[in-house]
Amino acid sequence: MYECPNPTIRVVDSASIALLCGVFVLFLRSSDSDTVYEFSDVKYFHYDRNVDDPYGVYNWPKTFSRECNGQQQSPVNIETGSLSVDEFASCPTMVYNSPVVQGTLINNGHSAEFLFYPGDLAAYNIPHRYGMYIAHDFHVHYGGLFESTTFDNQISPGSEHTVNGYRYDGELHIVMYNSRYGSIEEAEHHADGLAVLAFFIHKQPDSLDFGNRNMHFSIFLGSNLPYIANINFSISTSLNLDVFRRQPCEFYTYSGSTTTPLCNQAVQWVIFREPLLVSRSAWSAIQLLEFTGDYDNRYGNFRVLQPLNGRVVESNFVPTF
Repeated sequence: MYECPNPTIRVVDSASIALLCGVFVLFLRSSDSDTVYEFSDVKYFHYDRNVDDPYGVYNWPKTFSRECNGQQQSPVNIETGSLSVDEFASCPTMVYNSPVVQGTLINNGHSAEFLFYPGDLAAYNIPHRYGMYIAHDFHVHYGGLFESTTFDNQISPGSEHTVNGYRYDGELHIVMYNSRYGSIEEAEHHADGLAVLAFFIHKQPDSLDFGNRNMHFSIFLGSNLPYIANINFSISTSLNLDVFRRQPCEFYTYSGSTTTPLCNQAVQWVIFREPLLVSRSAWSAIQLLEFTGDYDNRYGNFRVLQPLNGRVVESNFVPTF
């Protein structure tokens, strides 16, 4: 049997109706390979690679949504030798009333998530999309903590996308939804519903000159993360949009999905080539965060790479490597 995050409730390993973490579940079991877990509460998902863990990443299609086993899933490895290049592709344009926005930073059990106030940030000129996209949140993906003196207890690489197999230290996602839909919950069920602006993260020694853009990001992490160490802790804070808006406009783009359940295949990804730089000390604040599942704490919160299945990744620049 498998223990839920609530240790007083257990999953029964037989054909039965059971109460699974507060949700009634029907188990239809004929063999280990075709066990189906049917329930809708996605807050218990995590990134454990154990194939016997119904909450783990390999069982997301059974436990949370069959779409997690779809043909247009994310993240992917970006092979620069196979890109379709359009040097005239428009750069996504951000729209805002103030360069400093207010919001709520929360530890949602899977990541540090900054919730924008409605309308504070939007974007248009999203590749292959029309209209305005409204920023809902941004969140961060990263690796786990090396428990070894060899690595001096440093956080391992944890970006979700990779470039020619190279994994960056982390990856930041600004999740946006099409303004033609009333909410992100509605938008995620439409093929043109979502866009994600993604930024790789690269940590640097504290002694280096980061420039204003990267300094803002380091200050944001270092000053806010200690206040949300525990799950569901939150803090009202502000964000300087210089973190995002001065990025060189070279990007990769492709059609994919959200990288957490329900894995909705509604996302146009825009992944900027130039990474955000963060000080090593600010990035180490990630170690303070508590997450659902021991695996996430030790190994990180990035999903395994998904096959392209014939999709083409595009860029607006000619790669040099």
